[in-house]
Amino acid sequence: MRIYVESNFILELARGQAQAKPCEAILAGALGGRVEFALPSFSVAEPVETIHRHAAERGRIQQALEQDLSLLARTDSYKDEVERLREFTSVLARASESEREALRSTLQRTLECARVLETTAGAIALAAELGTKFGLKLPDAIVCASIRLDLDARPIASSCFVTRDVKDFGNSNLVDEFESLGCRVLFNFGAAVQLARL
Repeated sequence: MRIYVESNFILELARGQAQAKPCEAILAGALGGRVEFALPSFSVAEPVETIHRHAAERGRIQQALEQDLSLLARTDSYKDEVERLREFTSVLARASESEREALRSTLQRTLECARVLETTAGAIALAAELGTKFGLKLPDAIVCASIRLDLDARPIASSCFVTRDVKDFGNSNLVDEFESLGCRVLFNFGAAVQLARL
């Protein structure tokens, strides 16, 4: 059994989100050799950019809030409330640092057991075709193209592509195309765990 994932798998683990436990089971299955585990290289870069973008947004919010709080602190009637709000700004900084560390750890663990699918010129060309055919944005088209090329090059009796992104990957024609290659498309990591009997 081969399980393909994309960037939301990494974010799910790094952020400890709702489906982190099934993602952990998939990692354990791959580390134990019970499943083959693959993800497009493009799906490694995307979560890094997402975490760094959110950290930068938090930094801007923190800086603006600190400036306002400094002004408010000059007014005696707000001093106690300002001190409580300063705790919130430190939460923003800690959250960003914690997410960056969790992402680093998640990427390390994931890359220990994943086969990373290269983003080749052929994948880019196929992505342009799939983007037009299924109305995919370029990043999603590159993910689909990478998986599709891997399925063509390395046929397997049982595989699935699991993602939480129903909006972008839920096109019924796209799902049918993957299924014609023997690859089920699932929108829940728990469903992949059940399918692979992990």
